[in-house]
Amino acid sequence: MERAYGSSAPYIGRAHEGFLGTTPEEIQEAVNVNVAGAFAFGRETILGFKDFPIYFSFRGTLLFTGATEKEEDDFLLAVGRFGIHAQSQSLSKVFRKQDIHSF
Repeated sequence: MERAYGSSAPYIGRAHEGFLGTTPEEIQEAVNVNVAGAFAFGRETILGFKDFPIYFSFRGTLLFTGATEKEEDDFLLAVGRFGIHAQSQSLSKVFRKQDIHSF
């Protein structure tokens, strides 16, 4: 199986099996791909924004994007997306007073 990166990485080469067909290793891979990637993006971007002067009342905005799958039981994707959403909301609260926004 080829190594893939991105939110669909845990799905490459396997059928969607839902919650009961998901292993702890697959959950860990979904967290590593989605949550750790979003953390790296957020940290490096905010470090860069802190050096910017304030334009139009803010320094910058982080946009975390993603789509959900068509299947209703795509458990791995839901875990990764929830982690990204939680990080985005937390960054928004922490850095709002520094004029850095996150959505």
